[in-house]
Amino acid sequence: LARIGMLKNPQSRWFDRSNIYIVTRNGFVVANDEHSAYEGIIPTQIGDHIQYHIDSLEKINSWPIPSDPDNKIIIRELLFIYDSHVLNTIKHAITLFHQSADNIEIIVINVNQCTKEDIKQYIRIHPDTFFQLCLQLAYFKLHGHKPASTYETASTRRFYRGRTETLRSCTPEVVAWCRAMTNSNNQLTEIEKRKLFLIAANRHQQLMAEASENQGCDRHLFGLSMIAYITGKPFELINDPSWIKSGGGGNFILSTSCIGFTITVGGTSPMCLNGYGVFYRFGSDAITFVVTAYRNCSDTNVQAMADSIERTLIEIKTSFMKSNL
Repeated sequence: LARIGMLKNPQSRWFDRSNIYIVTRNGFVVANDEHSAYEGIIPTQIGDHIQYHIDSLEKINSWPIPSDPDNKIIIRELLFIYDSHVLNTIKHAITLFHQSADNIEIIVINVNQCTKEDIKQYIRIHPDTFFQLCLQLAYFKLHGHKPASTYETASTRRFYRGRTETLRSCTPEVVAWCRAMTNSNNQLTEIEKRKLFLIAANRHQQLMAEASENQGCDRHLFGLSMIAYITGKPFELINDPSWIKSGGGGNFILSTSCIGFTITVGGTSPMCLNGYGVFYRFGSDAITFVVTAYRNCSDTNVQAMADSIERTLIEIKTSFMKSNL
């Protein structure tokens, strides 16, 4: 279903529209959104509203009937006039679309053994923070104990015309915890590892609060880069290797976003060739997440990454459960 919405049949999609819905033959509904015009939470809320409305109709077993069932809607075929140049251009665009779409792997996972209620009961931190820390550890274990520069969406909607700021969730604190969790030679106790986890969690929540208050760095740096571009002046920072390594210029290895406590889940392609896209939502019955990666990159593996995330979520939740017994 995710592939249908994101990667299938460009001839029946209006990709210049902000929001389109696709209804499959067996009654499933998936959306394709290009949300430059508005924040990503908007199509999520629309999707939830549609589902809640359908659920309410099914509960009362009453679907709306047209006031005038005999009033037939007249459908008229639109005939387009085109020449061979237009037709060849369309064929070329379709070929390019499929080349790009076929290069993207996407997988959706429901983790029934770890829910928002579990996080609330056993871990007692914000579910988004819990997922982000587990995501860092999952990547760390899968990719040779290397940290990954990470983009996470922080909302700035409290400000006039505010959209988002970047929360850089790969912090020194979370790397220290990942190393403690993966180093078989260390002498740290479970209590000491737990302390490192909580230090990393507190740091994440602090950065989220700062980013939501427009106290992050990425939007300000973007503004400076635009001023430099408009005035024809050099923006030297983009030539610094640490800028790219830390994710600047669209080079975040992990491109992530918390969709929230919704029934709708979505995703998008990774920012860079050797990266992953990871989007997630929290339900009372499961955590659902979407992972994407590029097929032509030998450094990534979408199935292995999804499995690593799922195992890590369950592992960390279980460790907290045992300590609460």
